[in-house]
Amino acid sequence: MTNSGFSRLLDRHEREDYNTALSEEAVRHMIAEEFEEADKIISVGFDEATFETLGADGQMFIPTRKSEKFHMRKHTACQRPYYHGHSFYEFIYILSGECVQHFKNPERSLTLKKGQACLFPPGTVHSLEKSRKGDNIIKTVIPKELFKKCAEGLELGDELTVFDRTSERVNFLVMRLLGEYYGGAEYSERAIESCLSLLFIELLRSAESFDKQLADELDRYFDENIGSASLKGFAAALGYSTKYAGRMIKDRLGSGFSELLLSYKLQKAVRLMNGTELSIDDIAREAGYTNPSGLYKQFFAFYGMTPSAYRKMTE
Repeated sequence: MTNSGFSRLLDRHEREDYNTALSEEAVRHMIAEEFEEADKIISVGFDEATFETLGADGQMFIPTRKSEKFHMRKHTACQRPYYHGHSFYEFIYILSGECVQHFKNPERSLTLKKGQACLFPPGTVHSLEKSRKGDNIIKTVIPKELFKKCAEGLELGDELTVFDRTSERVNFLVMRLLGEYYGGAEYSERAIESCLSLLFIELLRSAESFDKQLADELDRYFDENIGSASLKGFAAALGYSTKYAGRMIKDRLGSGFSELLLSYKLQKAVRLMNGTELSIDDIAREAGYTNPSGLYKQFFAFYGMTPSAYRKMTE
């Protein structure tokens, strides 16, 4: 699909959704096609005020979107925010701009920017803020059987997965999927399956690369700021909020910032004990402790012996 063809496609999505929103009959048809609880939704109404009720904490129920078919579409500007679940996998990719999502936990939100993506397993409840000018957000519906087939053998899909950085190949595959889905060429279903499998592999490769890069950046930050390291300082260095950086570190590296900092300081202390003649007090200072007692306490809790006993044992 050419760039001009892609732009025309996204403009078409905007027009179609806008026209649907103006027609009560079209809205009823959309609800019947896309929601498991269609009768309940229609019975309580579906005008603007009702959708606001569905999106509020006091909503009567959380509607569930359904689909047995693969589908790709832009998140258009006229779509109202509301909490919903879905019976399929949903892959969201940000071509440009940003996408802000909220979850039932009011303290939790997710902001994705250009080149970032996320994968929701069935049952996830979320709400997408309205699209703004410059936002090109592609939502991909992947039925469970299709996902199972294309992700076979891959560690993917058991939980909400955020891809903070993706490669150019991911962008290419998303565009190729759009071209296959809307192009209607012969063997398009087979092509979509192949592209999905490649997309999942490339996403995992990008994630593994990002995990290593994140770990390296964290080690470098610890090394340069061993006596004053903080999650707030590391988040600022990366340009993230403190809350997002903390969650990202936990999700991507398996341990929290404080645990990783403690591990780094103790490992540095061990290296200095094994490779230098520095006193334990000097080693404590080099490892970022303002008071040697801090090293003694944490070292004993981790290794079950004092630093002096450890040094004597390894001599």
